[in-house]
Amino acid sequence: RQKSGGSHTVKSGETLYSLGRSYGVSPYAIADANNLSHDTVLGVGQSLSIPGGGSASVASAPAPKKIMAGPVESTVAKSEDAATPEPVQQTAELLKPKDQSQLAPTADPQISNAAVDPSLPGFRWPVKGQIISAYGSKPNGLRNEGINISVPEGTSVRAAESGVVAYAGNELKGYGNLVLVRHEGGWVTAYAHNKELFVKRGDTVKRGDVVAKAGRTGTVSSPQVHFEIRKGATAMDPMKFLGNTTAAN
Repeated sequence: RQKSGGSHTVKSGETLYSLGRSYGVSPYAIADANNLSHDTVLGVGQSLSIPGGGSASVASAPAPKKIMAGPVESTVAKSEDAATPEPVQQTAELLKPKDQSQLAPTADPQISNAAVDPSLPGFRWPVKGQIISAYGSKPNGLRNEGINISVPEGTSVRAAESGVVAYAGNELKGYGNLVLVRHEGGWVTAYAHNKELFVKRGDTVKRGDVVAKAGRTGTVSSPQVHFEIRKGATAMDPMKFLGNTTAAN
């Protein structure tokens, strides 16, 4: 990670988000410091001020660490290598490496796959399909901080609960078209690898609303949805929240 503070000359392929990860500062803070819009496209050779108190390094920002897990590749690595992505300001890491190493039960909006703890909020299944990667630790030190559900391309991806769209885009390499929805109580849900997005940042969605169509964008080889539930910056096992009493409506 480069030291914040000073200036940076934009190189080919760099974005506000990649610079945020490289310098450990908010991408929006970089935009604000340079009087740029939050969705601006940077130009090669453009000089940017990098906010922060340390001395600046003007060398080219290193490429994010890549981690391979089966056919899925992630450039968001361990927490010490990734800055907080601004679209969800309290989420330290949006998505963690995933793999296809385990088959799990079928995800069905009408069928429970796990007992729901009454003390936890309830979320509905975003899609119906085969769970091809479960939550938790994987071989070789990898970890899936959500679940991956195999579905036909074009399947409607539905909001797991009512909330406000915190992010809708494809700036995070490896995850394709991604939607993040912030819910009451500091909860956030993530939906990755979509073919099409039907919402934009700031939209209010209701439980069960279609937010995207499933696809194979990002570094996956088959149509699927990567789904996460987070409490602030902490990833939770989605299976603890998905029950038949909450998934059917």
